[in-house]
Amino acid sequence: MQDSQERWGLQTKARVLSRKVWELLMLLPTNQNMWDGFQSLVSEECSEQTVIWDKLLDSKSPHKLMYSLQIVEALSRGSKHRRRSIMRAGDGDSRTMSTDSDFDSQDEEIWSMKFISKGGLKHLLSIFKSGSLQAQEDEAWSQWNQECLAYLLRLISQFSVELSDAEAGHDDVFESYESPRKKMKRHKGGSERIIIPRLNQSTLAMLNMDSVLKILMQILYDAAVPSDSNQVHTGTWGRAEVVHYSLSFLVSWAYSCDEVKQALCTSSNFVNWLKRLTLQAPEPFVRREACMGLYRLCLGKTADGKTGYTLLLPTLASLLSFLEDALSIKPVKNLEVEGLKEKEKEPPGPGCRDYFWLVCRFVDSISKEDTKSDSQDSIVNLNQLAKQISQHVLDRPFYETRHGFEEDDGLIGVLNLCTAVIKHKPPFKSSPEGQKFLDEVFWLLFALPSPTKRYLPKCKSQTARSSAYDLLVEFVKGSVENYLFLHQRMLQQHTKDSHAAYLWDYWPHDDGRSKCGYVGLTNLGATCYMATCMQHLYMIPQARQSVLQAKCSNSNRYKGTLMELQKMFAYLQESERKAYNPRSFCKTYTMDKQPLNTGEQKDMTEFFTDLISKLEEMSPDMHTLVKNLFGGVLTNNVVSLEKMDPSSKHTPDVMDEGHSWSTAGG
Repeated sequence: MQDSQERWGLQTKARVLSRKVWELLMLLPTNQNMWDGFQSLVSEECSEQTVIWDKLLDSKSPHKLMYSLQIVEALSRGSKHRRRSIMRAGDGDSRTMSTDSDFDSQDEEIWSMKFISKGGLKHLLSIFKSGSLQAQEDEAWSQWNQECLAYLLRLISQFSVELSDAEAGHDDVFESYESPRKKMKRHKGGSERIIIPRLNQSTLAMLNMDSVLKILMQILYDAAVPSDSNQVHTGTWGRAEVVHYSLSFLVSWAYSCDEVKQALCTSSNFVNWLKRLTLQAPEPFVRREACMGLYRLCLGKTADGKTGYTLLLPTLASLLSFLEDALSIKPVKNLEVEGLKEKEKEPPGPGCRDYFWLVCRFVDSISKEDTKSDSQDSIVNLNQLAKQISQHVLDRPFYETRHGFEEDDGLIGVLNLCTAVIKHKPPFKSSPEGQKFLDEVFWLLFALPSPTKRYLPKCKSQTARSSAYDLLVEFVKGSVENYLFLHQRMLQQHTKDSHAAYLWDYWPHDDGRSKCGYVGLTNLGATCYMATCMQHLYMIPQARQSVLQAKCSNSNRYKGTLMELQKMFAYLQESERKAYNPRSFCKTYTMDKQPLNTGEQKDMTEFFTDLISKLEEMSPDMHTLVKNLFGGVLTNNVVSLEKMDPSSKHTPDVMDEGHSWSTAGG
């Protein structure tokens, strides 16, 4: 164990040091020999046979290959397209900076054409096909290999794009990497046209469909494998960028060759591949990149109007095949950091938010012709899907709390999916089953909590309630029966006797239970010593359980104190108020034969010792509890001057009275 920890520490230190060395290297001028070697490609004396590509683009070392790829990018693209990052040689590279003026757009185009004609693109593809940068069995995928692979795919896409698409400005591979969250905000309206750049014929001739597709799918599958959470990430790129550029190349290839779409859908592991990318990937950015790529794959369009709609229904059917797996993911508490809104961020681990985003977009995009042919043999039967989703909504457990910090992505997603399905007006919408489900959705919003059903309603967070409202609105659109039914429900909800009054007094929302989920104790003047002891005692699970389960017999001399203590612990556990007022406890509890004076400060050690002594005498179980939790052993060690072996005497079951308790200030 110690050896593995030392090895892990050395590996972490090596990663940090290698990254610092790389950053220093990026501040130095570009290596003269490598720079001249790439620039010589434009000379007439240089031919494809004379270029030693293994020397210029050495795939044996990811660091050297990354360095060479950045030189290729600098020579082939203008400054407005270059990615600004410490990864690229240029911020402190005088030679790269000088190329902005020396190389105009025409020179860059000439150099790119020479690079391709003399085998540069072919060599990049050979490195990609070799698998040297991919994850290897029984080995951790190096961050350098990930970054180098993403950079390699980026340049392959750049040199492979059809010139007409590049001139039209549709090649997003030339744009800098953008976080998937920003992309989703731009695509939220759904009206933006996604233009897909196509690959040129010379590149298509170099791609073997079966082998290259298998490599791309394997890269994407490996990028979604859970990584070591303790590993220090020192780079600027990672798995999300690998997914981004892999899917960008795959999408362009699919729009350039129809056989690729068919081969992708009929792949034996297509469903597991989709599940890993959209659901099981532990990194949220990886899932978002995957969903954005699949969105482009099925709903994109080329410059001449060719779409990927043929992939929509098969992909949607595959996604819906693991809908229950998506709903099995439980929500995680998402706290707001003071001053920062963290609600849009997802915690690490599997998640279904992006999965439902993608499925809802696909359902929205189903054509009217496919919705009309809603037979039992269709790929996606919307009517059956509506029935299935409605049952999932009703069977969903109560995960959200009234504090709103556990947004149930599964509930929100399935409500949004149901709304998307109802938009297509399946027979379920106007059926008696649909009207019954409409009634259930109404109570998801307006069911009132009671002492026996404190978990109501099911939709508590703002996002979940908004999704349920959207579903209600969609149900009543174009349906007089549903409108009248919902209108009647709303009128009943606002009648005087629609629901019983609360058994407790109303209190403002600001006076509710704290965000962390705990209830406080009101300070009655100088009772902070008592509140501190009680909260500490309550936070011990064994003590809390024993106090709440203790029986109050008439023979118990401290019956009143025990009942008040149980009452206090019950409020601390179940109350929705901000704090519990311990006034009745102070009146009942006696110390030195006097009730507690709320205006008099007491020593915390004395109060705690007195409280523990009373707990010991309340019942045999409480006596055992106090002995196990607070009992100690007094040890006397005697060391003789003549004998080296010391003798010791143990006195068990002695309260640790020597422990110094701090006195709480009032």
